[in-house]
Amino acid sequence: MTDIAMLTALELALVLVLGSLTLLARNARRRGVAGRAFAAAMAADDEGFHGTALDAFVEVAAAEERAERPPVLGSGEGLCA
Repeated sequence: MTDIAMLTALELALVLVLGSLTLLARNARRRGVAGRAFAAAMAADDEGFHGTALDAFVEVAAAEERAERPPVLGSGEGLCA
């Protein structure tokens, strides 16, 4: 009889842990705090397993920063200066 009681107590503890984790996940999703954590985890995954994809992403971001912006009208830059 003690075996059945011990298994029942173990099942109850497992249900309580899974239920509390479900409530925690629902609360995190509702507040939007899970997005940053997931992005950080995926960045670590990309860096570890897809090094070339990460290198390409960094190079594209750097190329966009280096790109020459068109001159703004009235700033004195351009053909008629």
